[in-house]
Amino acid sequence: MRKLLYIGRFGLPDTAAGIRVYNLGILFKKFDIETTYICDIPSPTEEKDFISFKGFNYYFINQKLYKGSSVLKKISELFSAIDLYNKVKSYCEKEKPDIILLYNDVGPLTKKLISYCKKRNILLGADVTEWYSFKQKGILQIMKSFLVDFRIRFLDKKLNFILAVSPFLYFYYKKQEKEVYWVPPLFEPQEKSLGVTSEKGFLNIVYAGMMGKKDILFPLLETIKMINSKEIKVRLNIAGNISSELEKKLKIEDYDKYGIKLLGYLENEKVKEVILKSDITVLFRKNLKYAKAGFSSKVAEAFTLGIPVLCNKVGGTDLVVEHLHNGYLIDKINKENILEALNKLLLMTKEEKIEMKRNALKTAQELFLISSYFERNKYENNKNNMGIFTLFKESNKSIEKIWSKNRE
Repeated sequence: MRKLLYIGRFGLPDTAAGIRVYNLGILFKKFDIETTYICDIPSPTEEKDFISFKGFNYYFINQKLYKGSSVLKKISELFSAIDLYNKVKSYCEKEKPDIILLYNDVGPLTKKLISYCKKRNILLGADVTEWYSFKQKGILQIMKSFLVDFRIRFLDKKLNFILAVSPFLYFYYKKQEKEVYWVPPLFEPQEKSLGVTSEKGFLNIVYAGMMGKKDILFPLLETIKMINSKEIKVRLNIAGNISSELEKKLKIEDYDKYGIKLLGYLENEKVKEVILKSDITVLFRKNLKYAKAGFSSKVAEAFTLGIPVLCNKVGGTDLVVEHLHNGYLIDKINKENILEALNKLLLMTKEEKIEMKRNALKTAQELFLISSYFERNKYENNKNNMGIFTLFKESNKSIEKIWSKNRE
């Protein structure tokens, strides 16, 4: 069995990053690859920097690495990754990996590991799920944005392979003639799917995620407020915190009066329960690079639960959505388009909504389930002749087909 070191700012599978790398570890195990996680974040258990979780080993290095560091020291480490590199080297000597996979590295560690891995015949790859905008808050975040941009443009081309989460990133790296594979958020089959469906004339919507200011959601909330002014026809559950800035803008004293339920932060399992009670989930993104480069894990997970998505077109996650088939697409985020969408969804019969849910589940079975990427018989018959992630080539065919369809 080959060994893989997965390195990055992630932890146990209780965040989007943690869930992604954990589920990929499950898939790699099917490829006869043993995954060990090196987590550049503090340990969830103060006394332990090592945790064994469901057959996987997690090493947490951030706590000791940066404890008591000054701002200047942190900036120096951000640009040099000297301490992080030395720590990673010690784990390499201990684990003797065949493959190192870097999750959204800032850049300096990538640069150091390129020569290190080449000398030792270790395959070095990147799992890329984001491309920051330069418009960040705080000097450290701005610096990090420039470093990540440099890494993506100039360092990643020197790696052995790339796992790209989005169509945007996949085609960016493909143009550079890199060994790139499209790997969206992956999940195991859900215990429950399709959930509860509303009758004609009523609609249950869910927004799951951290809202922040999220002015982009303001037209949706205003539209629902208008529709529900006399009677509740649309129920919106928000699984996440709403900002004081957005609350001031909305000027709503009683959210329940307008069919809006603020659930606050919920654990992932609780979020899934809320999603299952919905007819459709919502994803709105600005037409910017960061939105195209990422891929919503919440939408992918909603599809695995058989829940369609209402989203706007930006050339990102929305590319897997077919209008009125597994979701609903709008061109621009404004009250007029949202009102038209909600009215059409309200006119759908229960049977039509269930059909759309089935189509969403079918999309998940094709694109977002671990089992979609692995055929044991095919692997056993070819494993001695195939490249390390050759089976991902099937997903490349899928996204190229989707991309071509959207260009017609």
